[in-house]
Amino acid sequence: SSPGASAGGGSGPFYSMGLQTYRVPMALYETNRGKLLSVLRSHFADASLNGRVVYLEGGVSETRHATDHEPLFRQESYFHYLFGVREPDVCGCIEVDTGKVTLFIPKLPEDYATIMGRIKTCDEVREEYGLNEVRYVDDVEEYLLEVVGRAAKTNGNAARDDAEDEKKDVSSHDTDDTGGSSAASGSAQILLLSGLNTDSDKTSAAPTLPKSLQSYADSTDLLHNMLAECRVVKSSHELQLMRHVTELTSLAHVYTMSRTEPGMMEYQSESLFKHYSYYSFGARHLGYTAICGCGP
Repeated sequence: SSPGASAGGGSGPFYSMGLQTYRVPMALYETNRGKLLSVLRSHFADASLNGRVVYLEGGVSETRHATDHEPLFRQESYFHYLFGVREPDVCGCIEVDTGKVTLFIPKLPEDYATIMGRIKTCDEVREEYGLNEVRYVDDVEEYLLEVVGRAAKTNGNAARDDAEDEKKDVSSHDTDDTGGSSAASGSAQILLLSGLNTDSDKTSAAPTLPKSLQSYADSTDLLHNMLAECRVVKSSHELQLMRHVTELTSLAHVYTMSRTEPGMMEYQSESLFKHYSYYSFGARHLGYTAICGCGP
């Protein structure tokens, strides 16, 4: 029997391998982003949210050593948690005050289409992933400067208003000392992912920003720790997907055991497991390298 292949269906964009394979709703990632935004807004409760933005970079495309062979790509886990984007060489931003989500994709050369098929437009990618905006990676610096610039403008206006109010107050007390007012402390901040994975003992290194943005960078482990905690408690969408994957994994074990006979090699059992998972459910990746030990 097959686990509920369409259990993840419903309205809105989704990802599926086709046929009757499971539909992963993009609402899953929207829920994840909402969870992070709630934590961030609570953390910055007494400060302005304007100009605070989360900036994450996805995994990069690589080749095997010095060759042009491209290993099968898997997205960086935290980036996938927030955006659900499967392609490499992308980055994304989430504005803390508005929740606006912007994805930045590489501008592929025209000859890319010769081998890989028609190149999707920014609007097509935006609709596919259910995001607010999609731009090219060349626009990242300009975009981030726009975000932090809005905060500076807002804070500057607030400072001028405060100074004007103080000037009026001093004037009403017949004093020559206007007191002045320093500019409101800027809220502009680019939150970067940086922190230790205590399972692997490896570190997520913060991306390097252009010089024009480095003064706004927060490369502490604040964002990393918040995201790690967000991932501990699963949403209903995540639980539904995990149940599906657990069930298909159990079926793949049964399929493999029922077809394993004396004299077969371990690689053949591994091949059966992978074939059933991928052919029947579109599950191309495994959670870990298969362990198919069968004794001496």
